[in-house]
Amino acid sequence: MRSLFEVCHGRKDRRHHLLFQLHRGSRNPGSGVDAPLDRGTCGSGRPGKITVLLEIINMKKRTTAIIFALLGSLTLCAATMPLEDFSDLSAWKSDSYTPNTKFEKTADRPGITIHAPGGIYRMLPAKFGQYRNQGRNFNGISFKVKGDGSGNFGSISVGQRWGWCFSWHFPLESKEWTEYKVAWEDMNPVWSWNVGKINGRGGLTPEGIDFLGIGNKWKIGYFNAPVAAHQYSIADVRLVEDAATKYADHNGKARAIQDVVKNMKEGKNVTVVSVGDSITAGARLRSPQAESYSAVMQKKLREQFRNDRITVSAHAVGGATLIDLLNWMERDIGNTPPDLITILIGTNDKSTGKSCASYAMQFNEYIGRLIAKTQGRSAILLINAVPGKYYRWDMMDDYADAVKEIGNRRGLPVCDLYGAMRALGREKVAGLLADLLHPNTAGHQAIGEIVANSVIQAE
Repeated sequence: MRSLFEVCHGRKDRRHHLLFQLHRGSRNPGSGVDAPLDRGTCGSGRPGKITVLLEIINMKKRTTAIIFALLGSLTLCAATMPLEDFSDLSAWKSDSYTPNTKFEKTADRPGITIHAPGGIYRMLPAKFGQYRNQGRNFNGISFKVKGDGSGNFGSISVGQRWGWCFSWHFPLESKEWTEYKVAWEDMNPVWSWNVGKINGRGGLTPEGIDFLGIGNKWKIGYFNAPVAAHQYSIADVRLVEDAATKYADHNGKARAIQDVVKNMKEGKNVTVVSVGDSITAGARLRSPQAESYSAVMQKKLREQFRNDRITVSAHAVGGATLIDLLNWMERDIGNTPPDLITILIGTNDKSTGKSCASYAMQFNEYIGRLIAKTQGRSAILLINAVPGKYYRWDMMDDYADAVKEIGNRRGLPVCDLYGAMRALGREKVAGLLADLLHPNTAGHQAIGEIVANSVIQAE
C-alpha cells in the first residue's frame, strides 16, 4: 500500500511516469541521449500542450488527494469529544453527602483539584442532538489524573445524577499526570444495578450525559477507620471511541483452592484477602484487627499448617453492598492478585430491599470481574451469610441459597456459614451477636474457625 506522501505526490503512479516521459522524452537506445516526443514537446524541447494539460490534471488530483487526507485526519481527531475542560469552575458544587468538600483550580494546567475525602459535581450543558449520529461510537471516557503519592484512591462518575450514573476508581500513587481510558462496560453503577450500561442496550446514550462527579461519600475505610486526608487533580475529561474493556472474560476459571492449600502446607508465602461489609470489618468489636474473623482465620491456618507466612487481611467497610465491592475492586485487589479471596457480603443489600434475583446477578458479576481482574491467579471461597436475631433469623435464607447455587454453577468452593450457624440454634446464635446482626468477639471466633475449616478441608 502506498504512503500518503506517495499518493499526494504521485510517486509509483503510472500517470506520473507518463507525465515524466512526455516532458523528458523517450530514451533512444542507439544514441544514448533523450529524444523528445513530438506530442510532448512539439519538437521544440519545451513542454507541449499535452504536457501542460497533464500537469494541470495531476495537480488537481494531488490537491484532491491532500484534501481527502486532511479530511481523514479530521475524522480521526473527531474520535474524542470534550466533556469538561475545567476552564470555568463556577458550576462545580460539593455534593449533599459531603457539603464542605474543598476544591480549586489546578495550578499547572486547566483542571480541578479536590481535597478528599468528599465529593463534588457539576451538571453539564445539554448535548441533546448535538452528536446523535456519532454518539453511539463513543465507548468510554478518558481523563488525566495527578495524585498526591498516597495509597488512597480517587473516583470519577458520569451519567445522569439520579439514574444512570456510573463510576470508576483509580490509584493516587503517582504525582505525575496520568491518562486513563475507561470503557462504559467497565464502569459500575453508583446507585442501582438495575439500569442499562451507558451506550448499552436499553441504557443511556452519550448525548444524554448531564452529570460529572469527582470523589464520593465514603469517609471510612478498612475496619471502619477514618479515611486520611488526601487530594488529587482531574483534567481533560473526554468521550472516546477507543476505550478497551479490562473485564472481558467474565466466564473464566478461578485458581483451584487446593493449589493454595498445598502452598500453605509447604510453608510458602500465602496471601488471603477477605472482602465484605461491617461483619468482615469487625463492627462492634473493641479491636477489630485483632478480634475479627479474618484474624482468627490467620491464627488457625498458621497453627494448622505450621506456617507463619500465611497472611489474612480484611478489606471491608461497614455499610458496603455488592455495588460498592464492584466499585472498589481496583482498590481491594490491587495489581498483585492474592492467593485466595473470600467473599462475605449481603447484609446491607438485604436491608435495602434488594431482591434475591438482583443480588444473585450482582454477586455473579462480581465473581466474573474478580476472575478477569486476577486473570484466574486467585482462588475464590464464597461465604454465604450470617443469621441474625429475632426477625432476622431466617431473613437471609434466599441469599444464602443463591450463593451456594452460584458456587455450584461456577465450580467454586462455598463455606456454608449460614447452615453451620443455624445448626447451633437460635439461642446459641443470639449469644454470638452483639446486636441484631453483628457478631461479638465469641461470634467472630466461631466464624473464623468455620471459614478456616472450609479452607483446610478443601485439601
